Amino acid sequence: MIKNYFKTAWRSLWKNKTTSFINITGLAVGMAAAVLIFIWVQNEMNFDNYHKDADNIYRLTTNFKAQGWIWETSPLLLAGAVKNEVPEVEKVTRLYSGDMPVFNINNNLSYEKNCAFVDDDWFNIFNFDFIEGNAAAFANDLNSIILTASEAKKYFGKQDALGKIIHADSLNYVVKGIIKDNPANSSFQYTAYIPLQNLLKNPDRKANDVQWGNDN
Repeated sequence: MIKNYFKTAWRSLWKNKTTSFINITGLAVGMAAAVLIFIWVQNEMNFDNYHKDADNIYRLTTNFKAQGWIWETSPLLLAGAVKNEVPEVEKVTRLYSGDMPVFNINNNLSYEKNCAFVDDDWFNIFNFDFIEGNAAAFANDLNSIILTASEAKKYFGKQDALGKIIHADSLNYVVKGIIKDNPANSSFQYTAYIPLQNLLKNPDRKANDVQWGNDN
C-alpha cells in the first residue's frame, strides 16, 4: 500500500516538473532559513550565560539624556563610588581596552589589539577556565599578565608559557596564567589581560583618566 503511495507521488511530481521544483525548492529554502534563524536566536539568547550568577552581573553605562546618547562606558571613579554607596553591590570590576600595547618577545615586536586592562576582581566576577596558573597569582602581582591558550601558542609555540616574560611598552610582565579561549557567544574576546593599575602609573595618564568627566 505504501509502495503505491510513493509511486503515485513520484508520477505526480514527474508530471508537474516545474511546479514540483518550485514547491520543493521553496520548502527547502524555508526550512533552511528557519533552522538558521533558530540557531541565531539561540546564540543571542545564550550570550554570556556561561558565567556563574550571570543574572546578577550588570554593566554600568552612561546616559546623556540631553543628547539622547547612551555609552557603554562610564567614569573610572564610578566603580569605587558604587561599591561604597550601594550596599547591594557585592563586587565591582573595571575594564579598559582602548590601548594596543606593543609586545616584545625575543625582539619580535607586535601590537596586541585584543589586550584588556582589568581589576583584581575581574576573574572573580566572570568565569574563566584556567589551564595553568590562577587568578590569585594575577591579583598579587601588578607585573603579571594572563594569556588565552591561542595567544600563548602564538607567542611561545609549544613551550610552556607560564613564567615567561613579555615586555609590553616600557614594562616587563610575567605570564601568571593561561586560560581557555572564550566561546564565540562571549562579550569578551580579549586574548591578554594586564592589571589596570599599570595603566595609571603614568602621572599624566592618571590625571586624565581618573576624573568624573572622562567616560573611559
